[in-house]
Amino acid sequence: MAYKTLTTEVAARIFADDEGLVAELCNDVLESHCFDYVTLSGTERDEAIVSILKGLKREMVASGSHRAQDWEKGWGENLAKFSEEQDIKNLTPGYFSRVENRTVFRLDGDLVASVAPELIYNICELHRTWFMTRYLSDFDTVFEFGCGTGWNLTRFNELRPGKQLFGLDWAQSSVDLVNKLGEQDSINLTGHRFNFFEPDYSLDVPENSVMFTLTALEQVGDDFESFLEFLLEKKFARCVHAEPIKEFYDEDDLLDNLGLQYHNKRNYLGPFLTALRRLEDEGRIVIERADRVRFGNLFNESLSTIVWSPQ
Repeated sequence: MAYKTLTTEVAARIFADDEGLVAELCNDVLESHCFDYVTLSGTERDEAIVSILKGLKREMVASGSHRAQDWEKGWGENLAKFSEEQDIKNLTPGYFSRVENRTVFRLDGDLVASVAPELIYNICELHRTWFMTRYLSDFDTVFEFGCGTGWNLTRFNELRPGKQLFGLDWAQSSVDLVNKLGEQDSINLTGHRFNFFEPDYSLDVPENSVMFTLTALEQVGDDFESFLEFLLEKKFARCVHAEPIKEFYDEDDLLDNLGLQYHNKRNYLGPFLTALRRLEDEGRIVIERADRVRFGNLFNESLSTIVWSPQ
């Protein structure tokens, strides 16, 4: 079976990058990482779909406020490792370490298999480099809500040093880790405790601030209205999200239908895009971008782009 490689042209199509900025912003990532894969067909593709169907029958942990202690524990493990070794590699979320040698996942509307075990991580690295540089660079102050280990913010600081950065999360272990990172002279980073379900309106948002989430809002399910009202009140100059967006799925397409079933079973982000479109119709916001990103794990896509601003 012939290998394929994720080129800048393919990446631009997957990310809906109609400005062609993947090559300009991410060439160093493409040159330094392996992006080889094979597209599944015939029996292999059928076996992968059967795996999805079997997976949908199993019990799954649903997202929601009840998972706070799970994330406290998970980010606490990263905090302990980083405190001991002071190595930024310990900021990488633990779920990347569970990737198998040959992983089947979604890419460009089909199912593919990795050639190297780190391929999913490499595509995520490519995506966040493009996503953050493209949408956050023009602002003085950057807030990440649901920041976890702070690995996105440290990466953004490498790309665009000197910005004022804030990492917000509901887990105290995350806040402690982010503040520990902020003790370094090379980064202006501060952590704050923040709960999507009970937003802290005392948070100060300077002018020319941008906020973003990256697979964090997926954890709130249908309970996103409180956070959305908070964002409207705080008047961020831009709001940027890379999240699983259920409205992009086509129920008449086999892979999309299975992806939507998985999305709903995990109680991932509810009709967020629908709510934003309603707010735009009311003249309260302007939606700059709402693009499907055709990349995800075996079960769903999780990095679609929404960019908007309050009016």
